[in-house]
Amino acid sequence: MNTVGLLVRTSGEVMSVGTGEFYMTDGSGDPIRIDSSAASTQPVIGDYACVTGICRLEKTGELYSAFIELRDQSDWLVVP
Repeated sequence: MNTVGLLVRTSGEVMSVGTGEFYMTDGSGDPIRIDSSAASTQPVIGDYACVTGICRLEKTGELYSAFIELRDQSDWLVVP
């Protein structure tokens, strides 16, 4: 099933944090990039987070990879 353009939700451990983005893994394979530029805060490495956003594709060289674009601050939360 193609999820590009759909609203998706996932949760997992935050692996790295950068300016306007973070990476998390749900244990199913490679970490996924979360575009958090629309959010005012970000999680920290080691947090377990739940995110909801639009599934998008980006092209790097010849490869396409999926990422999740958050719509606003309420699209992510730390799960205790």
